[in-house]
Amino acid sequence: MLDQDGSARDINFQAPTWEGVDRFFRRVEGCFRDICVSDGNGTDLPNPNWQRMKQAVTQTGVVRGLFKGSQTLPRNMQAFVFKQGDGSPFLELTFFPEDFANTDDLARSFLTWIEEAKTCLQAERYFCRYENASWTFGDTGRYSGVFLVSDNADEILQRIT
Repeated sequence: MLDQDGSARDINFQAPTWEGVDRFFRRVEGCFRDICVSDGNGTDLPNPNWQRMKQAVTQTGVVRGLFKGSQTLPRNMQAFVFKQGDGSPFLELTFFPEDFANTDDLARSFLTWIEEAKTCLQAERYFCRYENASWTFGDTGRYSGVFLVSDNADEILQRIT
């Protein structure tokens, strides 16, 4: 996760609900000093908040948010929210290794944070992976770049506590 290779890390959530996405962004928007959001047409949203993001994703099918300056995990992140063909949401969070302080309890803090996000989003599972534009959703094969799947999180948390 913290390899200094210059690439981002992505977290993809399987089957989040709109109610969960709503709850997640209402919760995190108060944690960041600076939020910039653009819609699917590349238009910046003035005074962005989740209500404006939700309206934009409904109208244009996608929003991209840049969240900066948090005192919690992560310090900075990007969020991509897509409205899929069946109307359900798709969410990808992107961060760089330097957005997480390398502390003694980083693994536990990260796992706790991502598990709370999964619960909040009402998602079935998540995949944490190295940035890879050709990744196929759900691929956990040897060269997929996936370094954590929620199916293994409880086991990992037990090992590190």
